[in-house]
Amino acid sequence: MHTSVFWLKDSQPLRTGARVRLVAKEHVHLVEVAKEDRGMYQCVVKNDVEMAQGTAELALGEVYPQLVYKFIDQTMQPGPSVSLKCSASGNPTPQINWMLDGFPLTHNDR
Repeated sequence: MHTSVFWLKDSQPLRTGARVRLVAKEHVHLVEVAKEDRGMYQCVVKNDVEMAQGTAELALGEVYPQLVYKFIDQTMQPGPSVSLKCSASGNPTPQINWMLDGFPLTHNDR
């Protein structure tokens, strides 16, 4: 009797590569779990007569927002341009809002 094992992620065939590896036909290993790895994983086993499956959800917990990069204070004279950069990480992805003197900045040419 022939037995086969295959893997699905979110009802699609599991794509393997450098980070998602089939260690053995019944063993999947994820290296450095990333946001795109979350979802439903299914292991399907079938032979000529029957089929069985196991399902598990990989959920990622929340991570508080953290500033990855923030600009430094600058004293400027009127006239020249200045660029300010800010980036953050977290799960879910944080939203960055810019404010000037406590009021939201509007998007304009300046």
